[in-house]
Parts: sequence; C-alpha cells; structure tokens
Amino acid sequence: MFVDGFTYFNAQERQVLESILRQARSVTVTLLGSRTARRRCFRSLSAPGTS
Repeated sequence: MFVDGFTYFNAQERQVLESILRQARSVTVTLLGSRTARRRCFRSLSAPGTS
C-alpha cells in the first residue's frame, strides 16, 4: 500500500491510515514538504552533531 501526496493528515484521514496500518502487510507513506520542513521534522532523529 502506498499513501502519497499529503502534507498532513486530518482526524478522519488518520483514522483511515491507522486502519490501513493494522491490516496491510506493507505501507509506504510519502509527505509533501519543503527542505526546511524536512530538516525540522527529522532533526530530533539525527545522530548528535549531524543536523
């Protein structure tokens, strides 16, 4: 299952996505956003000193 083209998920979309995640064998989600937003989003996941 591929979920593509979203910038965010509203409450109803999150409920559908949660249902898909429980049932699908594999789910790939891509989100639209700027490079700056991507850096902010993943900053906390980066190893120390790599942001």
